[in-house]
Amino acid sequence: MGTYYHYVNLTKRERFSIATLGGGMKHGAIGRTPATRVFELLLTRRKQPDRPPESGSLSVGHWAGDQIAILGDDSEPAWEKIKEEFADIAANAIMLFKAIEGFEALGEAAASSDELFMEVCHLIVTRQAAGLMEPMQARFGSDFLSHYGKLCTERKWFVPKDLVDLKHNG
Repeated sequence: MGTYYHYVNLTKRERFSIATLGGGMKHGAIGRTPATRVFELLLTRRKQPDRPPESGSLSVGHWAGDQIAILGDDSEPAWEKIKEEFADIAANAIMLFKAIEGFEALGEAAASSDELFMEVCHLIVTRQAAGLMEPMQARFGSDFLSHYGKLCTERKWFVPKDLVDLKHNG
């Protein structure tokens, strides 16, 4: 299996995988996945923060000035505690990516990552991101939710992420 890496905010007690938007999860993928763009956006300080309406309250600069680490799950002794106690903001990161980079970039990433495709579908089906329904149909066809159902049957290990209310986190 090996060590999988995560972006972690020790100040706000939040985390998300470097593979949240597809790409690798291991050391060689650090800084090379689409989630790196979200990491960059979270660390970018702005005079007036961007707070796109669909972003799940995650904004550009949300992590600016905080204590940040990139941690490996097998190499960090406190990982189980972090995993349990820190909010997994992967779904929020996906929505921030879409809000800033646009659906085309998200759709392209979802086309190359079944896990991301499944996560976006989960957000649509649970009405956390109903606004993604139309662009997903345009990109993947009107039966994309059937494909999602098949993937869910095949990948029983998949655990979808929900948007986190960051106003009440930590």
